[in-house]
Amino acid sequence: MKKTLVTALIFFAALSAGAQSPLGLNYPLGAPDLAVSGASAALGGGGTAAVDEYMGVSQNPANAAVGNRSVFSALISYDITNIYDDGASSGVSGYMPKLLSLILPVGGAGNVVFAMQKRYDANLNFYTRDVKKMVDIDTTATHTTAIEVRRKGGLSAWQAGWAYRFGNGVSLGLIYERLFFNRDSRDIFESELSYKLASGTTSYADSTHNNVTTEFANNSLRFGAQIPVHEKVTLGFAGEYPFPGQGNGSVNVNGDTSSLSVTLPPAMIIGAAYALDAHWLFIADAYSTLWEFYENNDFPGSSPKPDRDFGISVGARYIPAANILSSKYWEKVHYSAGFRYATLPNDKSLDRAQEYALSVGAGLPIPRDGGMVDIVLSYGKRSDPRYRKYEENIVKLQLGLNGGRDWFQKDASKEY
Repeated sequence: MKKTLVTALIFFAALSAGAQSPLGLNYPLGAPDLAVSGASAALGGGGTAAVDEYMGVSQNPANAAVGNRSVFSALISYDITNIYDDGASSGVSGYMPKLLSLILPVGGAGNVVFAMQKRYDANLNFYTRDVKKMVDIDTTATHTTAIEVRRKGGLSAWQAGWAYRFGNGVSLGLIYERLFFNRDSRDIFESELSYKLASGTTSYADSTHNNVTTEFANNSLRFGAQIPVHEKVTLGFAGEYPFPGQGNGSVNVNGDTSSLSVTLPPAMIIGAAYALDAHWLFIADAYSTLWEFYENNDFPGSSPKPDRDFGISVGARYIPAANILSSKYWEKVHYSAGFRYATLPNDKSLDRAQEYALSVGAGLPIPRDGGMVDIVLSYGKRSDPRYRKYEENIVKLQLGLNGGRDWFQKDASKEY
């Protein structure tokens, strides 16, 4: 376990880059990023009601109450984005650590949890240059265009909290989180046109250079519950409430810094899990982010706020030979598949941008109850009706690392 944990920390300390999404420029914080555990990613990003120690707290803080041993989970994602625009296509790729979660038991007081999530990806690089030059005896014509847009950064959540499981199976969880956003932007536009004739000269030049750095921090609470309503059915609920921000950030435009106040939107999610038997698990989630409560004093008050987004996730997991010690290794693998659909937080006066994804995954058990390695492959599309000939196709290969250990065990040699 120690070697696996060190490996996970190295992944998170390494320099990372996210796959770019030009559509993300339309959203307040960049392209939404689903930061979940490997087990949840394989189920289409759902699992609010699934009682599983390797789900961590990515979907529901109450899930931290599961088990009485220390458990960690990490997720690394390699994203490939193909951008299609009016018949032309281009591709970008990058890897990014998404999640790190650690749950520690504190005896009869329940469990404590520490976690980090990457919520929104604001990375984008776009360049274009069009240069035409013609020279002859009587005429000199020059046409030059250069456009450069660079973005890097995003929103990360650092969390600490507590969860408790009652004797009747009801679990409650409460987490304090500190949300950090940073984005470095560099915008360059240059255009030059000159046309010289024997009778006169025409010239045009325009140039814009902007360097903008935006950063802020927001405090927030996450809370959740898992409630068994039947021996095979569990319901789950989780919510997030960011506190109002007052002077909690700054924006620097070409060296001129001003104060920034940002309040992030609340969010909620509900779900159900149905365990048919020891082999089959089915989940369904519905969630929404209330963007109409988003506040940012960097924009004029007349600017329209983004509309609330919503989404659904459904998935199923199958274990061929659950709880059978003599079964073959492939029979112990967790086979999962899921589907997710979501709208995106663009201007409410516009038609809704949307995305959907299909995922399949395999959870590979580590012998002697050492943990689980999740390998997840997903394919999705992101589109906006304002750009009829534009879409983004996204392929993700995700690796989840999960481990657990009983730190406090009785010494059998001392028992009489």
